[in-house]
Amino acid sequence: MTRSVTTAVDASIAAGVSTAGYLVEIGFASTYRVSTRGLVMWKGLAYAGADIVVRGIGSEARNGVRPSLVIGNADLAIGALVLGEGVSARWVKVWQLYGESPADGDPFEVFSGSVDAPTLAGDGSSVTLTLS
Repeated sequence: MTRSVTTAVDASIAAGVSTAGYLVEIGFASTYRVSTRGLVMWKGLAYAGADIVVRGIGSEARNGVRPSLVIGNADLAIGALVLGEGVSARWVKVWQLYGESPADGDPFEVFSGSVDAPTLAGDGSSVTLTLS
């Protein structure tokens, strides 16, 4: 499958080593939107910078690694959402991007599914969401 890329993505690729960034949405009562790149505006929506690690998805896909998100909980916000609203079976979407200021067509969807189960770290520092 081929796809056209914008000049910004083309420049990022040409620069040599380019680390993928991710935009994540989780379907809580108010959609939770975060980015691994700091604050990102995309299609008129704000994705807040977050301490988030994407595993088993997009450029992080590995054989045998189950898709998951590890979200830092230093401000207790994600922990409160998970405990207060529940998270199992909520929808999740993940887009991969290169560069810092994506045009509408730059990020591409690498995951669309739901949360299987949450796990809160023993010290409360992070929440891991296993996806399917």
